[in-house]
Amino acid sequence: AALNSLGYMYSIGFGVPKDDTEAIRLWSLAAERGNALAAFNLGVTHQSGEGVPQDHALAAKWYRLAADRGHPGALTNLGYLHDEGLGVPRDEVEALRLYRLGAEGGDSWGQHNLGAAYRLGLGVAKDPGEAARWFQLAAGQGHSGAMVNLAMMHSRGEGVPKNLPLAHDLLRDAADRGDIQAMRGLGQLHATGKGVQKDPDQAAKWYRLAAEKGNADAQFQMGVFCMRGKGVPKDAREAAGWFRVAAEQGQADAQRILG
Repeated sequence: AALNSLGYMYSIGFGVPKDDTEAIRLWSLAAERGNALAAFNLGVTHQSGEGVPQDHALAAKWYRLAADRGHPGALTNLGYLHDEGLGVPRDEVEALRLYRLGAEGGDSWGQHNLGAAYRLGLGVAKDPGEAARWFQLAAGQGHSGAMVNLAMMHSRGEGVPKNLPLAHDLLRDAADRGDIQAMRGLGQLHATGKGVQKDPDQAAKWYRLAAEKGNADAQFQMGVFCMRGKGVPKDAREAAGWFRVAAEQGQADAQRILG
């Protein structure tokens, strides 16, 4: 545990100079001595390519070692590699098995991914109620993506009672955590007045936040708001700018407006 902790300190430069090479050396020593968290950290490092060349096969090796020692996050991340065929053969059945193990072990990403599988019917029969149950568990741990999915389900009464105010609160919580889809969703709720009072100023605020972070649909909406002077001053030039950046990302409505 001490080697893993020291490795983490070197990885972020906490109390020591930041040194990715030393962090990896310490984590490798700890992992070889059976430390699951150190093996997981090595998996994350090789998957992200932070401080080392990106190597999904090596990431899978370390995740597998951590997973064999019961690390829930390693189970989920190894599932993701199988889902995408990164460094390991693509195998959706194995991915789902690993997501379930990670979710049952308490990993919020595993819970989110398992919820998504049940919502979309990926590898399992569609089951909105089961999807909502897993999203709820992940959301309870602060997983913003799960909050957004759960909000969408509550807004439609999909597997859960229809509850627009709760959908708004979930989106607001996720947006406050930096989730871009949640920001776009809040813009839409305030623009339409679903579950909240219709408020063009609030709609524009949330659409702008999402747009500035690169969300193409929010960029299109900002173009519309600027063109109509809705929630923002009327500004044809700014509207054209938003339509242009949205169109460059393939947003069909923006492309149609620009011709």
